[in-house]
Amino acid sequence: MTIAPGTVRQDVNLPIRELLIALGGSHACIAGSAVAAQQYNLVYSYDDIDVFAYGNSSLISIANTLIERGFSLASDNEAMKWDRWLAWDMNVGWKTNSIKLVGSVHHATEPYEVNVVYKTFEKQPVKRLSLVLESFDFGHLATGYELRTGEWRDMRPYFFPGASNFLSLPLLPDRQDRWANGLITQYTGIRQAGRAVKYFGYGYDMSQIFPVLVNGYRIAAAHHADHFDPAKVTLGEIYSRLADHLEDGEFDKIKEADALLPQWRDVDAILERLD
Repeated sequence: MTIAPGTVRQDVNLPIRELLIALGGSHACIAGSAVAAQQYNLVYSYDDIDVFAYGNSSLISIANTLIERGFSLASDNEAMKWDRWLAWDMNVGWKTNSIKLVGSVHHATEPYEVNVVYKTFEKQPVKRLSLVLESFDFGHLATGYELRTGEWRDMRPYFFPGASNFLSLPLLPDRQDRWANGLITQYTGIRQAGRAVKYFGYGYDMSQIFPVLVNGYRIAAAHHADHFDPAKVTLGEIYSRLADHLEDGEFDKIKEADALLPQWRDVDAILERLD
């Protein structure tokens, strides 16, 4: 079972409400774009519900619970991954293990996608809601539900103690520091502009985020400009164009390049889309 691209999402409160019950007591949390959509009353501005397990065993347990409640693996690829995990165990050396499922607990709820994730951050396992929130990029994402207790947690006052309101927020502190100094990995750099444009389209105020990304891209572009590796020079040109398009509000160009992310190592193709 899959959700067709472009399908209008149902009010995010419905899937979150039933997952809080179905997965109650799990060693995991619900966080990310769906919880932010609920918090900011942008209730259709999400793609899936992210459940962050606190260990690989918890990931397997949560996925099994959802399957028992009527969910299906989201694609043939996810089914193959699941079968491989059960036969050979999952790759514990990977930064992130995840499995996507589609379904609903109650027949009255439309099917939705759940992404069950176990990740590491700064090479450490993420085993608390606070660490999950700290690993995100945008300040708007700093809320979540602790499934062990069902309690909602808001870390925005901690991350942004001087904020008068939380409608316009910068990047979370770790990301803010990295971008302010142009310290971005290729994986992050290729994707970040597209994510920012996506959240702007959702309806979030990104006015404190776009300028930091533009500056970070320009610093990184200058660093790559005279690199001995031609691919890094091309990457620097991509960063420069992403900065220009963000600054000029040319978001369609960024969306076109973002569509190539499944083959993100082809930097020449991405650069071509940004011209």
